[in-house]
Amino acid sequence: MCRIAAKAVSAALAGPDGARVVRVRLRVVCALLVAGLLPDAVFAADESISVVFRNKPPYSYVENGVQKGFLLARAQQLFAAAGLRARFEEMPPARMWAELRANAAPLCSFGWYRLPEREAFARFSLPIHTDRPQVVLTRADMAPRLRRHTSFAALLQAGDQRFGVVDAVSYGPELDRLIAGARVPVSRVLDAPVRAIWMLAAGRFDFMIVDQDDLDFYLANTPDLKNQKLERVDFPDMPPGMTRHILCSRQVPEAWMQRLDDAIRKQAETPRKR
Repeated sequence: MCRIAAKAVSAALAGPDGARVVRVRLRVVCALLVAGLLPDAVFAADESISVVFRNKPPYSYVENGVQKGFLLARAQQLFAAAGLRARFEEMPPARMWAELRANAAPLCSFGWYRLPEREAFARFSLPIHTDRPQVVLTRADMAPRLRRHTSFAALLQAGDQRFGVVDAVSYGPELDRLIAGARVPVSRVLDAPVRAIWMLAAGRFDFMIVDQDDLDFYLANTPDLKNQKLERVDFPDMPPGMTRHILCSRQVPEAWMQRLDDAIRKQAETPRKR
């Protein structure tokens, strides 16, 4: 990036002071570039960025080599509207979090909750989506036993059913706290949510939390799964749906985040279809 910036500004910096002063000034410019303190015009030569996403239909996924998903399409529109050339690719969440924390290069993702522990190493955009409340999914034969509990918190403290969770993701602060203090045996699934649903159907555990958009998509598009006699259970203490955001490593300049926020504001003013 500094080499590109050097070419862009060298003509403006060159003058009677000579080559030594020009080199000194270029080093200052490069330091400001890394800090994200120069105006957008300086970045015009190289405004490309990697954007990674997890396998989470219907939000974002790859099918037969084609990238799909309503939130993926929205993110592509937002980066384009912000004037940023984005290269989109699928990446497992655990690897994505490791690369964001390493902060070795500009990197963004989307569809994530804004949590304090993430704000420590990432920049967040304005919201791009609001979830519906999550629900509990179980097998039909287990549903009566789960409904004996008056709340989800009580179910987690009962200790007599097995609970499955998708690893390396958050269910939101309230549910994360409940899960951390659960007395039921917890099985962690290192895969997409649909894998956890299949494991539930196979009896590997007895219940799980599921995003309503995920569940609707899987049941509508996977006939074999629809025949597994799964049942949704609602509890009164499930928290409201959270907002999802674009997040980026600290290597991404704040000016670029502002441009993404401007694009989000403009998109929010335009009626859209799912």
